[in-house]
Amino acid sequence: IHSLRAGRLWGRMKELSLTKERMQEYTAHHRAILQAITDRDGGQAEQRMHSHILTARANILGSETMG
Repeated sequence: IHSLRAGRLWGRMKELSLTKERMQEYTAHHRAILQAITDRDGGQAEQRMHSHILTARANILGSETMG
């Protein structure tokens, strides 16, 4: 995974998908994940992390590939 993330294609896909609005959305996701961890709510942290990963993946790869 690390080698893929370091590649030019991944970087270009991320660059094209990362807007100011999405950065704000991701920051909100990260804060919500951190809050769940701070609250020692593992279930909520897991749910928020899973949701964040699905959202980021859809944004990078395009929602039509999520099928």
